[in-house]
Amino acid sequence: MYRHIIFNLDTSLAASRMPAPGERSLIQILAAHGVGLGALTRRQRREHETDFAPLGLDIYFGAIVCGDEVPDGRLLPACMERLGARPGGSLFIGSSLSDASRAAEAGAAFGLAAWCAGDSVPLADYRFERPSDLLAVLNPAPARDRYLDRIFELQMIAQAGLAYSRDPFDIDRFRRLRRMAAEMLGEEAGLSTETVSGLFCNEEGYPTPKLDSRAAVFDAAGRILLVRERSDGTWSLPGGWVDSNLSVAENLVKEVREEAGLDVVPGKFVALLDRNRHNVPPFAYGIAKAFMICEAAEGRFAPSLETDASGYFSLDSLPAPLSVNRNTKEQIALCFLARKDPHWQTLCE
Repeated sequence: MYRHIIFNLDTSLAASRMPAPGERSLIQILAAHGVGLGALTRRQRREHETDFAPLGLDIYFGAIVCGDEVPDGRLLPACMERLGARPGGSLFIGSSLSDASRAAEAGAAFGLAAWCAGDSVPLADYRFERPSDLLAVLNPAPARDRYLDRIFELQMIAQAGLAYSRDPFDIDRFRRLRRMAAEMLGEEAGLSTETVSGLFCNEEGYPTPKLDSRAAVFDAAGRILLVRERSDGTWSLPGGWVDSNLSVAENLVKEVREEAGLDVVPGKFVALLDRNRHNVPPFAYGIAKAFMICEAAEGRFAPSLETDASGYFSLDSLPAPLSVNRNTKEQIALCFLARKDPHWQTLCE
């Protein structure tokens, strides 16, 4: 994973003074993962303030070097120096032959922003057809267990078949298929088929993801509220499964009141994420995680059946251990960024 990413604002990121589809989301995700971001442009500082700054992306960059501040040939080295970036840990994003040459001279890897490339650049270390492609190189997804994936798919096929089949012979076949999936998962997990069936094969109807909601509540100092789970002593954003008779916002109001003793007003929708892409351990069914910023109205914490402590924390002083099953540091960082950015674009997977 590269520690620093630098964009040429003239030939890649928002080169047309308007972010291309996916560019803003890319910057938001990179920042949440702690990647140091930089940018360079041949424009003068005054022009940059007029053209780029109104897009609201400046807040994500640790260094932006303009053409009237250093010679053109020094733009990339100057930006790397201001960021404290090492050549081997830096990736320069552009879309021209001159961008590739700049990267080579500075010792940085070069990534071609093919979504806005004007030249054919055979010298690129990476070619990104769309902004989201960049994420795979920066933070490769862990290898998936294909055997487990197939077991989960067998269970989904069987559940859907039981929901819609009317022929008794087909129903019997889908029941057998579901039983086989439970037996296979039991062998992998070292559990009895009956135990697995109760956890893994206990739903009816067409299989759809469950919905989990998490509230990001900030105090006046800009710190985020976390509660300690009584069950395992880990810390998490208040939240939980969305009740079927409540909306996401209504459920967050209920959960924060129950877990943190606060009345809140839901506001900005931060993200809707696929849990199994970010949190561990993997679950045998899909879960969509909704994160919303909520404003605290009144109330005070009191221990409950679910939580025994609460507190407000800055991003660089989060308590340990975090409940990575419920939320990761990167997901919490997304909430900090969304609060700071008035132009925040909701992330949706």
